[in-house]
Amino acid sequence: MEILTVGANFSEGRGKATLGGVGIILNFGVEGFSSFAFGRDSISSPIDFLFALSSPSDPTPEAPAPRKRSFFSRLLLFLVATFLVVVGVSNVWVVGSTYGRVYHSADEIPRMPVGIVLGTSKKVAPDEANPHFENRIAAAAELYRSGKVRHLLVSGHRDSKYYDEPRDMTAKLVELGVPTSAITPDNAGLRTLDSMVRAHEIYRLDQVTVISDDFHVPRALFIADHRGIEAIALRGERVPFRQSLKARAREYFARVKAVIDLFFLGTEPAKLGEPQEILVLGPGSDADED
Repeated sequence: MEILTVGANFSEGRGKATLGGVGIILNFGVEGFSSFAFGRDSISSPIDFLFALSSPSDPTPEAPAPRKRSFFSRLLLFLVATFLVVVGVSNVWVVGSTYGRVYHSADEIPRMPVGIVLGTSKKVAPDEANPHFENRIAAAAELYRSGKVRHLLVSGHRDSKYYDEPRDMTAKLVELGVPTSAITPDNAGLRTLDSMVRAHEIYRLDQVTVISDDFHVPRALFIADHRGIEAIALRGERVPFRQSLKARAREYFARVKAVIDLFFLGTEPAKLGEPQEILVLGPGSDADED
């Protein structure tokens, strides 16, 4: 009770309320509370308790030593770094080795006997045309009309009567003035690799002009180089970045896949078959004719 009296007789204000609260705590047992809260053996008076409140009972603990990276975190870091290096090197290799053979207009490109148009879907939505399709076909038609190629091989994926890229490309080319006699459909062009290899193995083409998007033609030329095809490329009008972002991003990884297919897996087309001759009509027959 003496402790409570100290609290009660203390000067009015904050000090009175504080010591009053301290007195309540002390009534529950100063020694037990202080031993639990502060790690001290005993506190003999309220003044000692106040000093205990204002000073730490134990020295500041040392900061724990930094944890070493686990084996798995180091392995993950190594794999991510390796993956980024592989993606970067593959893309530089594919684009850098083909850069000088990509042309922007039909006026400046050399002549070749056959152009190969790489397929894509006609529409991106039921009522929305695919700009990649439209630009590739427009470039191919211009190439033919300018006399820079005399025949067009349209190579794409045919899934059913409802999805047929070569059929759609042929129809659009005819609409733009290319005669059907100057068009050969390849329905087994499931991938760019399939289209390029089949052009050489099935259609016996040694010289071609590839027609596709600006970001796509380097990979086609890279595959042609590996399979012994002399190839140049005409890129279609560039699709705005916002509309082509997904396709451009996918192409970074497709180039890595091309390197792996050609140099490590030896991947072949899903479908081959019997050779077929393309009848090239028109004046001249030499690819280097001017």
